[in-house]
Amino acid sequence: MHSTRNSVIAMVIGAGLAACSPTSDANFTKAAQCVDIPDGQYFQFVDGKLVAMSTQEESAGEPPIITAQRIGRSLAGQGFPWLTVAWDGQTATIGGLAPTEASRIDGFRNAKDAFEKDPAIGASVLQVINNIEVRVRADAVAAILDDAFAAMGIGWLDADVKSQVVVLHGTAPDQASKQEAYRAALNAISIQLNNDETKYVAVDAITVSGQAEPVGEALLTLDTAPSVIACDNAFFETMDDQSITFVEGEAIVDNSNKPLMDALRGVAHLCRGYEIEIRQHAAGPSDTVDVLELSQNRASDIRDQLSLFGDRDFIVARGFGATNPLDASDTPEARARNQRTEFMVRERSD
Repeated sequence: MHSTRNSVIAMVIGAGLAACSPTSDANFTKAAQCVDIPDGQYFQFVDGKLVAMSTQEESAGEPPIITAQRIGRSLAGQGFPWLTVAWDGQTATIGGLAPTEASRIDGFRNAKDAFEKDPAIGASVLQVINNIEVRVRADAVAAILDDAFAAMGIGWLDADVKSQVVVLHGTAPDQASKQEAYRAALNAISIQLNNDETKYVAVDAITVSGQAEPVGEALLTLDTAPSVIACDNAFFETMDDQSITFVEGEAIVDNSNKPLMDALRGVAHLCRGYEIEIRQHAAGPSDTVDVLELSQNRASDIRDQLSLFGDRDFIVARGFGATNPLDASDTPEARARNQRTEFMVRERSD
């Protein structure tokens, strides 16, 4: 509701409120119907009640309670329905119960931006207070899973929980034991961590003596607040000797890529503070397919799969078609080399 100073004063008078003066017992009844109005104080009706407003709030066009409701609805639409918002015209207090530490950080960052960049009240924000609590801590999640693994007879398997990424690691006696433990761990995560809406991605970092490093090896050393260089290296190490394959002629990642895609999801989630560019290259020119369009669509599908936790804004998908081949030869080996996906990490521009 927008109102000028005169209309607010008229509203106050119309409501039967006026500045009070000393009274006697004779006019006590009349005095009980008035209130003291300090200089510079004005009122507006909100939900059938009079709400005090400062001149600054009046000029913004809405009282604090309406501002809090408006910003709260906006944050819920951004994926933070658990946030609570309070606003007194100068200080914003952000509360709620976050499902994870990462959600707590993201929720507060978005709420702080919502207040400080709001065109109506941004200039009047003096401080934004973080009172958000975390529902379950990472060490508690790890303990739950480690107990489950021990009960299933795979005590050699450990869970390193980083935000919403569960890195499964340990040394399996053989490849068959690893595969069995990996499937059991996925089942345990689904059962043990399904008590709320928090999503987790499980990454395979399980080693087998004498065999190649697991696809999620880079996640073991990547912390929850990595540098841009650490993120770039993590993508490079994860993709080393690996290739994302697609359904023939389609922009659909093949299901056989699940362990690799889970590892890439984990890296992307821990590195969400930066901009991540997906560069998808075609095997070579084609007379039957628009390879530039196909590679763009494939990059977009990879982006969709990496956006497991809902944040797509920091991931850029780019298709290069056959414009940057590694090998210009027209051989199966050359086409296999040219068909590739690369990742670049850089500081956000915003």
